[in-house]
Amino acid sequence: MQVDSAVLRVRVPDFHLDIPRGSVRSAARSDHQTRGTIGVHGRRGRWLVNGSHDGLVELVIDPPCYLPRQLSTVFRKVEVRSLIISLVDPGDFIAAVQRTGSHS
Repeated sequence: MQVDSAVLRVRVPDFHLDIPRGSVRSAARSDHQTRGTIGVHGRRGRWLVNGSHDGLVELVIDPPCYLPRQLSTVFRKVEVRSLIISLVDPGDFIAAVQRTGSHS
């Protein structure tokens, strides 16, 4: 995950998403239960991208972003309204998002 003043970039194998900073409405710790899953999972605009069950952060995105046609979307253009990601240091990530201009 890369954070700068214009965009948040999420890059994992077969999943690439650029989120304009103006679309990030909130960034907060998530109590989402991963139910043992690790990887990239999405349904109805809500996506989970995790390599761990710990350190989960949810980004609320409005207006929504769209994933490009890629393997994780079965090559369809797909809406993203919420993204839950696992991070090594979720507190620092949330602070960075808030510091660089989100609407949290």
